[in-house]
Amino acid sequence: MHSAAKTLKDTGACASAQKTRRAEMARIFPYAVAALAVAAAATISYPLRTYLYVTPLFFAAVVVSCWYAGTGAGVFAALVSTAAIHFLMHLPRHSFPSEIQDLLRLFEFAFIATVAIFLIAARKRAEQSLRQARDELEIKVAERTAVACASEKKLRNLIETIPAMAFVTRPDGANEFVSRQWIEFSGFSSVESAGAGWAASIHPDDLEQHAAKWRAACASGEPFESESRHRDVHGNYRWLLVRAVPLRNEQGEIQKWYGTAIDIEDRKRAEALLAGEKRLLEMIATGVPFKEIANALCQIIEQQRPGTLASVLLLNCDGVHLDVIAGPNLPGGWDRQMEQLPIGPCAGSCGTAAYRGSPVIVSDIATDPLWDVPEHRAAALNHGLRASWSNPVLSWKGEVLGTFCMYYRDSRSPTSEDLELIEVATHLVRVAIERDRAEQALRASEQLARSHVDVMMRSLDVLATEAAPEKFIGEMLRTIGQHLRAHRVLLWLRNQRDDSLRLHLIIENDQQVAHDPHHPFVRNPHAWRNSAFIQEMLFTKSPAVCDDIAHDSRLNPEIREYLTRKGAKRFMTVPMFVTGEIRGFIGIQHRQQCAYRADQIELAQALAHHVIEARRSVHALRPQALEKAPFADALEAIIKNTAAGTALRTEFRITGKPRELAPLVEENLLHIGQEALTNSLKHAHATKFQARLSFNPDAVYLELQDNGDGFNVGNANGGGFGLIGMKERAEQIGATVDVSSKPGAGTSIVAVSPY
Repeated sequence: MHSAAKTLKDTGACASAQKTRRAEMARIFPYAVAALAVAAAATISYPLRTYLYVTPLFFAAVVVSCWYAGTGAGVFAALVSTAAIHFLMHLPRHSFPSEIQDLLRLFEFAFIATVAIFLIAARKRAEQSLRQARDELEIKVAERTAVACASEKKLRNLIETIPAMAFVTRPDGANEFVSRQWIEFSGFSSVESAGAGWAASIHPDDLEQHAAKWRAACASGEPFESESRHRDVHGNYRWLLVRAVPLRNEQGEIQKWYGTAIDIEDRKRAEALLAGEKRLLEMIATGVPFKEIANALCQIIEQQRPGTLASVLLLNCDGVHLDVIAGPNLPGGWDRQMEQLPIGPCAGSCGTAAYRGSPVIVSDIATDPLWDVPEHRAAALNHGLRASWSNPVLSWKGEVLGTFCMYYRDSRSPTSEDLELIEVATHLVRVAIERDRAEQALRASEQLARSHVDVMMRSLDVLATEAAPEKFIGEMLRTIGQHLRAHRVLLWLRNQRDDSLRLHLIIENDQQVAHDPHHPFVRNPHAWRNSAFIQEMLFTKSPAVCDDIAHDSRLNPEIREYLTRKGAKRFMTVPMFVTGEIRGFIGIQHRQQCAYRADQIELAQALAHHVIEARRSVHALRPQALEKAPFADALEAIIKNTAAGTALRTEFRITGKPRELAPLVEENLLHIGQEALTNSLKHAHATKFQARLSFNPDAVYLELQDNGDGFNVGNANGGGFGLIGMKERAEQIGATVDVSSKPGAGTSIVAVSPY
């Protein structure tokens, strides 16, 4: 430790000694320079002293010493030079000159040397003063420059830190300064932006209006403001709000224009999106078709995000495919490709989103495993699609209604703003879909009400124009086919006695057709009890629906093969219950592959109710006598019962072997007999009435005869004697009625109905 202290002490002493030596050397150095200069002059002059005037060389030594070593060195050089001249350069040597001429020369040298030293010293002092003044000026200039630079730097830092692009122009509007933000935004350097160079960034559609406003502001001196689109460094146009105000001097003259440019692209997009939402909501509220609304939405989204290909898809009624509703700028043929692919866990973006019920973001179609469907991925890449973001459209119940999708031609991931935009678009699609479906439900309800009214009106028309009740049921089935746009409508009736099933009527393509003997239920009337599909209908006591005949497991192979052969793709059965007991059902078949809607099922059920009522009406119109006994026995019983308690004696005979007649024929012949018997009692005052029913090989004959007053057939009021009604009933069954009568000779009526 002591040695270290000693070392430090020695080092300090050495440094002090070196500093002292340097100071002494600095004091000696000027005089050494003077001595060397004089020595050099003496060395050169001495050999030439006999030939030359040696004073100039010593004078030069004095001047050099004074100029370079200072005034002291110059005086020293002058004294030494004087001594050297007179002691070395004159003979005899080492003697002081005694001649006047030599003294004058010595005085001349000393005087000139003194003047030279004085002048040089004055020059040195002047230079020193000038140098000092210059240094002081430079210091002041540097200080002021530093202050100015600091102010300018502070101003530039302030300009660079404000959240806007700043610029400065001359009074004529020519640009002379732009901030770093502008350079980074536009890619234009300060030189490229100078003058009117900045105008090259303005969108061609906005340039003329922007330039006109700028010229007007420069001419009037009023503050400038303009909104226009400017191209950024990436080549995209963005909206900027440009403002500038003039800086004036005391005389009011414009010195410069200071301005800013603020990016308002987000504000413009928000305004455009808000306006688009408003327009879409107006379209939804006014009942514009959903397809038109969806296309308008896609266009709004594509304007919000340039380069986007937007689309809207709805879940098909089969529940496994998506239908493209809107996609105004999708590549041609891509919509068909999407519609062919079923939804599933690995079905591209839209198919997977619909399957999951959650968003699917695919940033690179070429590598994403969700697109691992070779044909689908290849088709997308061939169409130039590289990214796909899909969001499911969910109802308020959480059911998948469809998807909203955004495609891009380059690989990319969505930003938070993109995700927010997708949510807005999805919400609008959901509102539009649910409003459209609400309107469809309303229209279906109105159609259902109109159908009820239409059925009732047609029922009244049929009842007023058709005397055959069975035609009334046929009209009801035809109405069902028309309102549901069905290919075939079948009415099946159940026999309560043996539980068999009978095909009563078939309406095909709006026409009644003959019974089909090949139907499995026709071949085996009891097979319906083994059908799982029919049993489900009986258990639920509501319509049973089959949306896909080819794949419905409830159908046995025989029924499936028959329906497929008839061209049916789907069908429903609507049960007909009377007092809780099944009386039959209506089969409704369609050739179009699609799921039945709830409103269609409701309409079918309502129309089937009218058929039940029609059956009741027909049953009520059928004489009860025919329900209890065969036609011949019923006719005989009616004649006897009607004449009982009167003076009329009746006689009834049957010839030939009785045959089964069509219900319509039995009913109308029975009514003709009743009409004839009533006329005999009320108008003819007959005492005897004979009826004969003959079953001939070609036709059935009903002959009715009385012995009453008779009448003139040519002048008879047919309405009074019921002749018009008889003839109308005969026409309904293709029969003829022949009436013969004379006053006082009774009446004879013969009705003939072919088999």
